[in-house]
Amino acid sequence: QGGASRVGCGVACVSEADSALDGLLQRLLEVVDPGHSLLNQFKLDEVRDWATTLSGGQKQRVAMARLFFHCPAVAVLDECTSAVSGEVESRIYHACRALGISLFTVSHKVDLMRRFHDFQLDLDGRGGWTWHVLRPAMGNRASSIAGGGSATSLPPLAGAGGSATSLPMSVAAMTPPLNPTPGPASTQPI
Repeated sequence: QGGASRVGCGVACVSEADSALDGLLQRLLEVVDPGHSLLNQFKLDEVRDWATTLSGGQKQRVAMARLFFHCPAVAVLDECTSAVSGEVESRIYHACRALGISLFTVSHKVDLMRRFHDFQLDLDGRGGWTWHVLRPAMGNRASSIAGGGSATSLPPLAGAGGSATSLPMSVAAMTPPLNPTPGPASTQPI
């Protein structure tokens, strides 16, 4: 059925199914790698020690393509764009919104939070926090709420060794629209 098979990554597949999957994987990689450096340098069925072969930015691009492939309802991203360009970062966050993936992003990049997210939680590293509504959603106006340093205001974040974090950081949330308006971004597959 469907023609000859080939072996890639130790799994035999039918060539027609491979072709469709390869096409999808190429489109997903094109979203995060507009210069095609990954596809020009490596084959989709190539076997390597990717941890030592890929650069930090390439690993982040592949991780985001995997996120798009699995298309979860919610994803937690921890410094996921620290080694990619601003153009790629923008493409990643726009694709997540178009795919309807709600995000919780941990980052030290304030600009990233404000450009792509609806809410931001700033932790000051001393137990205090501030919640910001960055985009009016469901009739809310942009606002901020400051929290004191009491343990009941915000649960401590476990870090290495189980202690609360002592570094200032931000956590932001991006939620896709509940009823997305059909348009080029929401109707075209990636």
